[in-house]
Amino acid sequence: MESYGGKTCVKQMTKNLLMDSIYHPADSKLENEFLTIAQSFSFDSKYQSMAFMYKREVYSPKGYRPVRGQRIELLTRRLYDQMDKWLENQAEIRKERQVIGDFFSCLLTTANNDADTYALLPDCIKPAVSIPDTHSTSPQLKPEQIQAFIEEHSQHIQTIKERIVLNMVT
Repeated sequence: MESYGGKTCVKQMTKNLLMDSIYHPADSKLENEFLTIAQSFSFDSKYQSMAFMYKREVYSPKGYRPVRGQRIELLTRRLYDQMDKWLENQAEIRKERQVIGDFFSCLLTTANNDADTYALLPDCIKPAVSIPDTHSTSPQLKPEQIQAFIEEHSQHIQTIKERIVLNMVT
């Protein structure tokens, strides 16, 4: 019997869709916060550049390319606290994304078809995604298998719920 989706590519695309539905708002917020820091820096910069160095790393907004040969300046001290907070938030979301990504990989490995995938999804995320043909097939997993999966991954499901709530309030 062929596994759900037939190919790893379909599972990866489904995982990407699920991850994007949860993390797009957080990613946008991080991007906007960073852009604010970079714009504030550009006002202080000798070259009015939005690229800067902080803690031996070079940072610049997505899509921004400094002028070739231009010196990358150190971040202005007045922005250190803001940048530290941004780095902390970024690390927290990156860590959370890894855990939830692993959860979705496990979910997609457990699922035999689209109906199984839908049945295993946390209820809080179902309205945000559409899994094709969920009504044309029946779940191959038994209800007790689905319940056991949900119970086993209750912490991951709680993290997803918390992220969705954070997305709504921020």
